[in-house]
Amino acid sequence: KALEPNLYLSFVYQSSAQRNPENLKEWREIVAGWQKLGAKLVVREGWGNHYALDLPYLHYGQILTNLAEARRLGFTGAYGDGTKCFATQAPNFWAIVRMMWDPERDPSKVMPDFYASAYGPAAGAMEAYFESYNRALDENWSKLDHVVDTTGMAYANLIGAWRRLIPVEVVAAAETRLQEAERLAPPGEYADRIRFHRLGQSYTATLLELLDAYRRLAELGVRLDSFSSVVKTRVSDPQERDALLRRAYDLGEEREKLLLAHRDWAGPSEALYAFANEKGLRQWHAEVKKALGINHPSAVTRETLNPP
Repeated sequence: KALEPNLYLSFVYQSSAQRNPENLKEWREIVAGWQKLGAKLVVREGWGNHYALDLPYLHYGQILTNLAEARRLGFTGAYGDGTKCFATQAPNFWAIVRMMWDPERDPSKVMPDFYASAYGPAAGAMEAYFESYNRALDENWSKLDHVVDTTGMAYANLIGAWRRLIPVEVVAAAETRLQEAERLAPPGEYADRIRFHRLGQSYTATLLELLDAYRRLAELGVRLDSFSSVVKTRVSDPQERDALLRRAYDLGEEREKLLLAHRDWAGPSEALYAFANEKGLRQWHAEVKKALGINHPSAVTRETLNPP
C-alpha cells in the first residue's frame, strides 16, 4: 500500500559508514524499498554527533558523493547532527554546506576551493594535513570492532577502536604537515586559521592516547563504562595498571584544559563534556580519579561554564 502523499520520512544514517561497500549497498536497497511505497525521503545524517568525540572524524568524500546521490535519487532535503569543532572537522562542514546549497555541483571540485580559500600559500600542506586523517580512516575502517552486528555506525564498534583507526604514526604525519603549514602561512588571516587547527591537533593527540589508555585500563580490570563492555581481553598486571591510571589522569586533566583553552573558538565542545558530567555519562575521568583516590571535581561543568 502506498504511503500518504503528505508524509515525509527522515532517513537516519551516517555516510561515514559507506566506507564499507556493504553499507552503501544496504543504503541503496533501503532507499529503493521505501520509494516503491511512494515515500518522500529526507536525509537525516549524523555528520558530527557525540560518537566522534570531536576527533578528526573526516569523511568529506563520502559526504560529497552521498548528498549528490541523494539528490539524484529524489531526496527532498537534508539535515543532521553537527559539532562546533571546526578545529578538527572543518572539511566535513565545508562539504556539507556546499552540497546542500547546490547538490548538483560537481563533488570533485568542492574541496580544492576550500583549501585555497581558507589557507592561501599553505593550502597544499593543510590539504595533506586533513588527508592524513581521512586516508587513515579509509585504510583502517575494517579494523572497527564488531560488538554490534551492523555495517552502520555503532558506538560500541567505535569507542575501543580509535587507535586502530588513527595510529600514532598518522598523528605524527599530520603533525609534520601542520608544522609545514605553519611555516608557509604569512602572518594574518591564514596563520590565524592554522593556529586554530593547532588546537584541534593538540586535542586529537591527547584524546587518542587517552582513549587507548581507557581501553587498556578496561582490560586491566578498571571499570569504565563503554570500554569495559567492549574489550575481550582481561589481564592482571597491577604495576601496569597503576602507571596507566596515572597517565590517564594526566591526559584527562589535559583534555579538560584544552576544552577550556579557547571557548570563543569553534573547537572541542566543552558544553557536551559538561552535559555528560551532569547526566553521569561517560564518566571515565571520574573513575580514574576514584581509582587513584583523587577527590576533586571536574573543571568542566555547567556551573564552571556559567558562573553566577
